[in-house]
Amino acid sequence: MAIFRALRFFWQRDQEGQPVLALLCASARDPLLRMTANTVLRTPLEETLSNSVMEEAITLGAPGRFNEATQVKIARNAAASWTHAGYLRGHRKKVRVRPTITPATVAYALALGYLAGASGQMLLTTFWARLLDTPRDQMTSLAARASARGWIAYRQSGQVIEVRFPSLLTPEEQETRREQS
Repeated sequence: MAIFRALRFFWQRDQEGQPVLALLCASARDPLLRMTANTVLRTPLEETLSNSVMEEAITLGAPGRFNEATQVKIARNAAASWTHAGYLRGHRKKVRVRPTITPATVAYALALGYLAGASGQMLLTTFWARLLDTPRDQMTSLAARASARGWIAYRQSGQVIEVRFPSLLTPEEQETRREQS
């Protein structure tokens, strides 16, 4: 519930970031989409990403689980998701590009990492933070901007980072998260 509520919170506040927000949310729920993440992120900018490489990611992620026709369809659908989110461009020939990352997308990625159990510096290294495909210094700058807007509580002193989510998580969710840590 917190994943979708946080998505709605940022969705209403950041139209420019909506494609990446949608991908972050989908990746939190869809293991097949997650299987293709490393393939997309490892593709150099302006290089072509073939359908066969996406299919291979599905094959390696779930060996023997899907027949060839299903793997082709999953790979095609995953490539469409990555294209809509701004990581790929093109219809038939997919070319790797840099997505638009905003304060809201960074805040949402940090929240997803927090819900998965990360805190402090570790929030900048979670799967969702890596999905942003953004240098660490840019990510911290965008997190500070999200904090200035009141979306998250972000503080940094040297290498120490503290991030809280009072606008996104209920007191009960925050307490449950503290108990898990």
